[in-house]
Amino acid sequence: MRGDDRARSFAAIGEYARDKGRLVLDTLGADGALPHPATIRRVLVEVDPAALQEAITAWSVGQLAVRNRPSAASPGTPARELRPVIAVDGKTVRGARNDDGRPPHLVAALDQHTGTVLAQTAVAEKTSEISALPVVLHGLDITDAVITADALHVQRSHADYLNARGAYYLLPVKANQPTLLGRLRALPWTAIGVAARERCRGHGRVETRTIAVVSLDPLPDFGEGEFFPHAAQAVRIVRRRRSLRGRWKTTTTYMITSLTPFQAGPALLARWARHHWNIEVLHRIRDNLFDEDRSQVRTGNAPQAMAALRNLAITALRLAGTTAITAAMRDHARNPDKPLATYKIT
Repeated sequence: MRGDDRARSFAAIGEYARDKGRLVLDTLGADGALPHPATIRRVLVEVDPAALQEAITAWSVGQLAVRNRPSAASPGTPARELRPVIAVDGKTVRGARNDDGRPPHLVAALDQHTGTVLAQTAVAEKTSEISALPVVLHGLDITDAVITADALHVQRSHADYLNARGAYYLLPVKANQPTLLGRLRALPWTAIGVAARERCRGHGRVETRTIAVVSLDPLPDFGEGEFFPHAAQAVRIVRRRRSLRGRWKTTTTYMITSLTPFQAGPALLARWARHHWNIEVLHRIRDNLFDEDRSQVRTGNAPQAMAALRNLAITALRLAGTTAITAAMRDHARNPDKPLATYKIT
């Protein structure tokens, strides 16, 4: 972890190794010369990104299991609220380029409860983000977990894949699935009524949410066959938002989930849907703190390797209980022994 310039380049990483590396190696009791910037560059360019991510995932999942996963012993917390919830979303690294000249698009899986990045994979050439969802989840234990993603992943194949692995989905439905969206809009929401209401105020605005949920067994629109593979409930969330001195703006979101009413009620579904955007916080941190979109690291596997290492730094801080990532990065830059403690190396 580098503080002031966040180690955006090979040269910056080399400078940190020159300035602080000897102290770190001595703390670890390791002999040998400090790595030269050219060595660091060569390693990051040639490293197998899949193997690197596998090692990072193993560390992150292991640390999550022993440190920050909500415990069933938490007094008063219903067991169904302790269910793992994993958000999946993609991000384009705009400053880098693949061999074909396009910027790499990386898909990450993030634990909603802690902000821990569990896995990341690159979208293969001549494919789309849709094909990356099974890949990024492949090495994770998703049994009994809820997977949240954007409307792009409302795919019958994804629903079957998650069901086969013992997982559940909670997905928004938009115009890319017009038939399904039309059926959801046509449900008798007025008769169904509002199941939960939420109101929050902050950041100079007021927002209210009303949540309506209906079981899809039997089909409430009297259709034949299945509504969507393994779908158990349909959800409508109406958000009304305004600045403290502005006008109200209303948006309506329709969702489907394979969770039954017994497994997740309206308020819990609304919370998981809202917290999906924690993964957007990850993207903002990588852009704003690490300046990822302007990074000039473009050669070989280095862009994906650097993105994986940025995720690792954020994950380590989250697991250590850090909420102010920027301040924590400055603290780690001033104290070279701090990262060793954060990563549980010493």
